[in-house]
Order: sequence, then C-alpha cells, then structure tokens
Amino acid sequence: MGESNGRHTIRYRVLNHDWKEPYREVEVHATRDEIRQLTDEGWLLREAMFQGEHLERLREAMDELEAEERDQHGGVGGSRRFGGLFLRHLMD
Repeated sequence: MGESNGRHTIRYRVLNHDWKEPYREVEVHATRDEIRQLTDEGWLLREAMFQGEHLERLREAMDELEAEERDQHGGVGGSRRFGGLFLRHLMD
C-alpha cells in the first residue's frame, strides 16, 4: 500500500474462520525503512515527536516516575548484578 508522510497502511488476514471479513488494515506511523531498522537494530528514533507544553509534561511525568522508582526500589543500581535505573511502570 502507499507510503506518505512517514506512514503507511498494512493489510493482514486474521486467521479465524468464523469472521465474515478476516482482513484488517492498520495505519503504521512509521516508514517501512524505519520499521526495518526497528526489527534489525532494536530501536526507532522519533525526533521532535514531543514539543512545547507536551514535552514539559512528559519531562515532569518522567521525573515523578524516576522519584517513585528510587523510593520503591532502593535507588539506582539497587542490585549488585544490574546497575542503572529501570522504569518499570511507563504505561502508568
């Protein structure tokens, strides 16, 4: 399917014989090359995705989450085997 503005649509078939229309279309908010990079290298960079007030709110939320993780899990590097800050509840 066509690709424009860093998006494309994929069509796939749901393997369920009970559905009258098993095909679904999904708009992917990345180019095929970006998805290829994600699968090959494990990361996808989205530059300037958040700006202005949204960026500030995201920073505040991450600061809150970091503080909570430090309180609940003994700070950064709480384990002798693993170091660093692991943000366990990003969806929250």
